Amino acid sequence: MRYSQLAPLTTYEEKNTGSNLPAQVEIYSTAQGPKGPEYKFLFMAKGGGSANKSFLFQETKAILNPKRMLEFLDEKIRSLGTAACPPYHLAVVIGGTSAEFALKTAKYASAHYLDNLPTEGSMNAHGFRDLEPGGGGLQG
Repeated sequence: MRYSQLAPLTTYEEKNTGSNLPAQVEIYSTAQGPKGPEYKFLFMAKGGGSANKSFLFQETKAILNPKRMLEFLDEKIRSLGTAACPPYHLAVVIGGTSAEFALKTAKYASAHYLDNLPTEGSMNAHGFRDLEPGGGGLQG
């Protein structure tokens, strides 16, 4: 991996440090795994979930219909450009308990960490994955 951590020198200027540190490391423990309690580690190569391509948009409920949502996503995705290194991973998170948690969820989704979420919502208010290209989960 090439060293590409950038250090902010001023508000408008940054310079490559020649390192990939500091690293963001997250460790979670589970109450019970196949062999008892266990730790879970999530490692992401630099660029996966990189802050320079992460955006938070706080919109009103008026956007929660298939036509407006697709227009919104089309506009925002086109504004990303192609400055990142492939492969590209795109995750869109709608809703959540806080802005911080929505961004963290987007990072986990782009790392395939949430691929086993249910594909339908319920009255338990759990997260789910909408697998329909047109936002089938937005209907109703």
